[in-house]
Amino acid sequence: MHTYHYDARTQTIYLASEIGRAGSITALALYVATPPGRTLDNWTIRMKHTTLSAYSTASWETGWTPVYVYRSNQTVSGSGWRTFTLTAPFSYDGVSNLMIDFSHNGSTWASNGMCRYSTPGGNRSVYFYTHSGYGDPLNWSGASNPTPLVSTKVPNVRLTMDAPPDSPTNPAATPASVCVGGCSTLSATPGNGGDQVWWYTQSCGGTQVGTGPGNQTVCPTSTTTYYARTKNSATGCSGSGCASVTVTVVTEPADRTVSAQDDTVCSGGGTNIQITNSESAVSYQLRTVAGDPVGEPVIGDASTINLPTGGLTATTQFRVEATRSPCSVVTMTNHPTVAVNMPISITTQPTSQTKSLGETVTFSVEAGGTPAPVFQWRKDGSDILDATSSSYTINSVATCDAAGYGCVVTNTCGPVTSDVATLTISSASVATVPAARALSDGAALTLSGPVVTRAFTSFFYVEDLDRLSGIRVNQCGGDSPTEGSTPIILGTIQTIDGERAIDSARWTANGSATIPGALGLNNRAAIEFLPSGLFIRLWGTTNVPVGATDTFTISDGSGTPIMVKVYGVSLPGNGVFVVVTGALGMDGSSPVLRVNSSSDVVTVP
Repeated sequence: MHTYHYDARTQTIYLASEIGRAGSITALALYVATPPGRTLDNWTIRMKHTTLSAYSTASWETGWTPVYVYRSNQTVSGSGWRTFTLTAPFSYDGVSNLMIDFSHNGSTWASNGMCRYSTPGGNRSVYFYTHSGYGDPLNWSGASNPTPLVSTKVPNVRLTMDAPPDSPTNPAATPASVCVGGCSTLSATPGNGGDQVWWYTQSCGGTQVGTGPGNQTVCPTSTTTYYARTKNSATGCSGSGCASVTVTVVTEPADRTVSAQDDTVCSGGGTNIQITNSESAVSYQLRTVAGDPVGEPVIGDASTINLPTGGLTATTQFRVEATRSPCSVVTMTNHPTVAVNMPISITTQPTSQTKSLGETVTFSVEAGGTPAPVFQWRKDGSDILDATSSSYTINSVATCDAAGYGCVVTNTCGPVTSDVATLTISSASVATVPAARALSDGAALTLSGPVVTRAFTSFFYVEDLDRLSGIRVNQCGGDSPTEGSTPIILGTIQTIDGERAIDSARWTANGSATIPGALGLNNRAAIEFLPSGLFIRLWGTTNVPVGATDTFTISDGSGTPIMVKVYGVSLPGNGVFVVVTGALGMDGSSPVLRVNSSSDVVTVP
């Protein structure tokens, strides 16, 4: 309390994690260890939010609003907790750090008072004391006049806080969707502990909407989310949470290219009128140029969509009307014509489905026309053997079945291809190899993040960038990913030949990363301490069995030889000292180092 001088000031940062929550601070207590020898003249407490967590430079803070939350001539006659009830409660937001400023301004001196303090780490306080050498301490500012001293000591305080109000309820925007230039009214009910609702954009407590509380009329130019926060007008305390509501701004549909998928169709058959680059959430209705509706509206999905013409018996010209509710209808410029020749049409398209491992899935297509159509189902664009009926069933779904399925329907009029239906396999999403390895055998998973360290013909190894764990991935088929890539992997976790692996795996490209440098180890460390799947480097003397074509062992004197298996790489000589780099795997109960490049087996003279 520095009563040994006429006046003094201490400015301290308290972290949000130390305070614990938002609320209205109504009182502050200090633990007085030694009472000051005189009255604290003009004893003042000020508070403000701050982004500082420590002082990198010694400087006085400015901009205190209110000017002070407590001010009085104060006589402290005893030790223990001394509480100061604030004359102006401070509304603490619960997120920012809190800066508290203590000062007194007198004209006499006496023995110093002392308060208990803590040293949690970092320069958390600045202070100064003087015999009226720099005027009123409340006006000290900046890094000079006077230059404050820096301290790691933080005075111990107890804060009395009112609970913050609850988040508002019943947030609503009326209407929830408006056309460009339209307006909506925002409303909500104050949460418990408050009597006002304030509205913001960008975030909870971001940019204020309007000039005061209550319902607000907004006219956004683009789809906008608004956040409602409860406030207690008596205490000035605001809630820490918000309720939100989104006003969707509906734009008028844009003109799109409209064309016939087939200029000529079989009599009684049909084709599709296609909308190129359709707009999401826009309803497209096919009509004849006379205005008669054809089929049901189709909702755009930002890709090319098909509007079936249905069976046609005469040459017909079409137009397409686009609607984005609640705005007006727009007619597309192009009016394609379909000439009728001979019959064919698809009336029901296969639909995308999501299934769990072991479940049955059936894709179906319905087509009309004469002669009777012939069906051929395809998987990712390739014909499926013996899949020549109007439906295709997989009785027990596996991860290798995840693909796009479509059907080519053919008669004498020619082929018509159905939409592609995607089969998605339900799986656990994991971001690290340890999380994948922890799953039970047979569990489906999707792994993203690890980098490919070594790739072989039908399998590859991936490893987390933190070097803690790797795992083998056995592919369904196709090419292996590039070493250094970070694919997304779908498969099932299994234990195969003593090695944890992702089996029956399909992968999709998802960027790349730098392959971590191989871990240099001795044989014993590799065998006893590392999980299989890591990218490592070993060294030692070779032992190449007679007649061996792809395996040898190396011994490094640790008493634990380790097997090396090469893929498309020549074996080194027998009894030579080599440095070998590869992926550590298992072969039954024995570890094996798998190598796919001649540069990974280096003979040391």
